[in-house]
Parts: sequence; C-alpha cells; structure tokens
Amino acid sequence: MSVVSENSGVDRYFGPTAVDCQSTAVADTRIYLIMLADKLGADIEKAVHAGIDTTAKKYPAASDSGIRIAVS
Repeated sequence: MSVVSENSGVDRYFGPTAVDCQSTAVADTRIYLIMLADKLGADIEKAVHAGIDTTAKKYPAASDSGIRIAVS
C-alpha cells in the first residue's frame, strides 16, 4: 500500500489506480533528480535543508503553527 493512500485519502477521490500511477510518477521524478544531482555534484541533503531553512524564513507563520518537516 502506498503512503499517499494511507495518509491523505487521495484514493477516495481518484481511486487506487490513479494513486499508483501518481506514485510511479513521483518515483520517476525522484530517480531523475538523484541522477541530475549526481551529474551536477550537488549534495541533495544539504540542498533540502537549505530549502527548508529558506522556506521557514519566508513563511515564519508555518513554523509557529507547529508544522514540522523531518528530513533524515
């Protein structure tokens, strides 16, 4: 079972087949981005943390609302 259907109820609106297709598209995108980062010599983890920090500075209300993004 996909994480999307367990957590968000997307399958209630689009059905399990659509969720599976979208999950495949997300996986393909992730693979492409990993390959691109490798070619560019980019550190994905460092870029993700920098992006989260930038977003937190741009939208401080999200930080105050208790929303937390865990990156491992």
